[in-house]
Amino acid sequence: MSFGKHCLVAVLTPQLLAVRRLAHFEGGRSNVGALFYERGPKPGWKVVTDFVQQLIDAGKLRSCNAAIATAHLRELYAAELLELCLLGLPADTSARNIAKVVQRAADVFLAAYGPTEGTDAAQAGAWTLTHRGRRQANRHGVARWTVQPTHSVGEIRRLQRLTWVSACSGANRRDE
Repeated sequence: MSFGKHCLVAVLTPQLLAVRRLAHFEGGRSNVGALFYERGPKPGWKVVTDFVQQLIDAGKLRSCNAAIATAHLRELYAAELLELCLLGLPADTSARNIAKVVQRAADVFLAAYGPTEGTDAAQAGAWTLTHRGRRQANRHGVARWTVQPTHSVGEIRRLQRLTWVSACSGANRRDE
C-alpha cells in the first residue's frame, strides 16, 4: 500500500476522526490540540519532511522549503475527503476511490514540485518517489523510521504518479 493510501486510510478511521474533532474543539480552550499535534502528526510528518529534503538536495524535486512542500502534500491527500468525513457527510472512502484521490494528489504535487524542464532530473527522465524504511529504535528505545530513497529513471513521465511505499504498511511483508 502506498504511503498516501496508508496515510489517508489512517486519517479517515472513525477513531482518528473523533480524536481530531476533539483536538479542534478543545484547541482554543486547553492544550489538548497542542498535545495531539506534538504527539501525533508532527513527528510523522517530520519524517516525510526529511525525506522531501533529501529529494530536494538530490535535485529530484525543485528547490523549495521542504516543510511547506510536505504541508502541501499532506493537505492534497486530505483535500477531497477529510472535511466531509469530519462533518459526518457521505464520502466514498472505498479503497478504489482512495487510490484515485491519492493519485490526483500526487499529480498536483508533482506539477508543483517536480523537476522543471532543463534540470538534470527532468533531462534524465522521470523518477518515482518511493521510500522503504526500516524500523529502528533510537538510543531511548523509541521506534523511528530510517528512510532510504529509491529512484527509477523514466517512470514519472510514463506513469505520472507519486508512490511512497511505507514500511509500516508492509510490516508483515518481506522486503523485495
